[in-house]
Amino acid sequence: MYSSGSKKMLNIYILEILRRHTDADHQLSQQQIIDYLQKDFGVECERKAVSRNINYLSEYKYDIRTKGGYYLAEREFDTSELHMLITSVLFAKNIPHNQREDLIEKLKGLASEYFSYSTSSIRTQQIPRGVATENKQMFYTIEIIHEAISKCSQVKFTYNAYGTDKQLHSRRAEPYIASPYSMVAANGRFYLVCHSPRHEGLSSYRIDRITDIELVDTPAIPITSLPGYENGYSGPHHMAEGLYMHMQQPVSVEFRIKKANVNDVLDWFDGDCTFRNETDEYVDVRVTANEQAVLYWALQYGKVVEILKPDSLRKKIRQTALEIYNKHQ
Repeated sequence: MYSSGSKKMLNIYILEILRRHTDADHQLSQQQIIDYLQKDFGVECERKAVSRNINYLSEYKYDIRTKGGYYLAEREFDTSELHMLITSVLFAKNIPHNQREDLIEKLKGLASEYFSYSTSSIRTQQIPRGVATENKQMFYTIEIIHEAISKCSQVKFTYNAYGTDKQLHSRRAEPYIASPYSMVAANGRFYLVCHSPRHEGLSSYRIDRITDIELVDTPAIPITSLPGYENGYSGPHHMAEGLYMHMQQPVSVEFRIKKANVNDVLDWFDGDCTFRNETDEYVDVRVTANEQAVLYWALQYGKVVEILKPDSLRKKIRQTALEIYNKHQ
């Protein structure tokens, strides 16, 4: 229930009533709108005033139509868009549970009261309390990063890791200092891409593990001044790089894989690959990718893939496989 409103706000009240109580399948008569004005806003008016204000709203480019009554036809998001956005929120791994519910309710509020969204067919990963999704500062962290990027300022923050108590603990006593450049969404998680004085090139930090972030008066170091990033940074180029989020410059990689696994190659490298030397059973693949990301990817598909180039990556695969073998004797 709203407190008594002013007739000067009548067109705004009518628009809110149409937004909340109508859609293409549910219309309101003038009398029903008058009843809602009294019930929700404590405003009394005549039918002529309703008609006049609806005309004002239509002239102001609100798509109000009649089909046995009035309804608001055009909204910020249509039903399919809202379903997609709500599903995306449900699958976001590092939005705290309570904030996830609040976001979903706000998204539902953009539709009429007749909008329904059932989660019965959605299965999300069950994450116990106290793990990465419980960083209550995450939205504030994102806000400060946006501000720092827009002002070309550095930030300082505490970077944390989870202990066996499933709680965040700072990784070191002194704060991290970084020049932020962008935020990347990869594998359902958010990362800060930045330059840290302790490392060459770029670094990435999980945003849900950042706390106590602050702006620093020191100007950020331009990314174009970093060796190898004269043209900036455009984010992960494919799923493999996004999954492992290593901030190395991409290199040319060639590998041989069973043809039965071509679908996996196209899924992981987003079709950004070249096939050659095809036989009945194998095909050679060339991609431009982060070497460390391909190393982890190749270990995952170890039985069906052989790295051909570069030789440094072949040696890393061999050494890693040997270490795994020794541990499991």
